[in-house]
Amino acid sequence: MNFDVPILFITYKRYRTAIRVFNQIKIIKPSKLYFVSNQAKTKEEIKYVKKVRNLLKKIDWDCKVILLYQKEHLPVSKSIPNAINFLFKHEKYGIILEDDCLPSEDFFLFCKKMLKKYQNDEKINAICGSRLCKNDDEAYLSKYNHVWGWATWKRSWKYFDPEIKFWPKFKKSRKWNLIHSDKIEKSYWNNIFNKTYKNKLNTWDYAWTACAWYKNQLSIIPPKSLIQNIGYGPDATWTVSKKKRVLKKEIYINKNIIYSQIQRNKILDREVFLNHFNGKYYGNNTRLIYILSTLIKDPLTFYHKCKRIFLSFTK
Repeated sequence: MNFDVPILFITYKRYRTAIRVFNQIKIIKPSKLYFVSNQAKTKEEIKYVKKVRNLLKKIDWDCKVILLYQKEHLPVSKSIPNAINFLFKHEKYGIILEDDCLPSEDFFLFCKKMLKKYQNDEKINAICGSRLCKNDDEAYLSKYNHVWGWATWKRSWKYFDPEIKFWPKFKKSRKWNLIHSDKIEKSYWNNIFNKTYKNKLNTWDYAWTACAWYKNQLSIIPPKSLIQNIGYGPDATWTVSKKKRVLKKEIYINKNIIYSQIQRNKILDREVFLNHFNGKYYGNNTRLIYILSTLIKDPLTFYHKCKRIFLSFTK
């Protein structure tokens, strides 16, 4: 019997990563696959986009494929939301994978179980495949809705506002103050959402996080990371660093976990802020040390980060 949760596979031009993600999708044989392909940005890219689209010829199981080939090239800030909108025009829930997020088989099983269990719980925003803190035997609820392989419901996505029009009033509210553990964290996210509101960042996931916080929603984090981001490098839009988070070949989630007892873990949320979002470097002195350290240890990454920042301000 094929996997019965709809899967959205969002692609562009990177065959080297897309083929690996597709092969993992192939293992679970979904009965329904939404395949979205961004249009080439230049004439030189056409052959690469076509090569990725030809992955569909490798489908050798009973699968309904629903296609969306973009008519024009869309930036990340629009291409991903556009693809998710397409999914939820037809479905009430689904799993979302970009072409650089490599899932384990347990990822699909975890998402399926959580989608069913929390389908009517408005307090839950999404199910995340990545765990950006220490592994454990327990899942937990987080204010962060990581999007390196994830799942959600139409009921959550309907609140997505890429322009975060609520932001000017929200940032002055008492609720906004209660979300953060200290002034540094609050300042960090003020800066991020101010740029998002002013459309200075070519991304969409910050807006997705802001919408979840505005609606008082939390997301489910698995006991162990079930996703490996394989898109690091100069051809990535945001993950330009060479470092990788390694996904072990064999991942086993304890089937005896009592998921009804999943609780919010503020300590782990703090850990994620400090280490994943580099909150520990947010500040004049520590930030300067971090920048100089990156320049010395990894000048190529430093160059790509500077280029990314420059492009965001000239957008």
